[in-house]
Amino acid sequence: MKRSRALDVFSNVCLVIGWFGWTGAHAYGADTALGRGAWIALMIAMPGVFFLLHRYWDKPDPGPIANWYRISFDASQIKIELTPPASPSIRTIPWSTIASAKFVSNGIMSSDEVWLYAKDRGKVFVKIPTEASGEPEFVGELASRKLLDVRELIGTNG
Repeated sequence: MKRSRALDVFSNVCLVIGWFGWTGAHAYGADTALGRGAWIALMIAMPGVFFLLHRYWDKPDPGPIANWYRISFDASQIKIELTPPASPSIRTIPWSTIASAKFVSNGIMSSDEVWLYAKDRGKVFVKIPTEASGEPEFVGELASRKLLDVRELIGTNG
């Protein structure tokens, strides 16, 4: 079942429960004007809440990172192509601007990354997920250029 269909079913069930709550409010001592007003406010607010949930849950899935994040390189520069559904972009970085690189493990819940440090800034300016298309070759190139300590990759960096 798709998420949006599940949300439709959920919203309809809530409306039915709300209606029975309205008609049976006296059983819970909510048959006062204040109790009925709360049920009316709930019935008015529910469609707006479900509309917002639809907008949040129905965002297109960009798919695996390798499908929309590509990295390539040549002797003079690195090319990073991002083509998610929202805003595609291409960025080129000259090899001469990179001071070093570091492998960062982000645990089981998110992608591991390779961080690139700039010579002029001394801080991270690009984070590349390990699932990116072309990333294994890129890591090999970083190691051959002595920008990445290979011991970091296997966890023996003492």
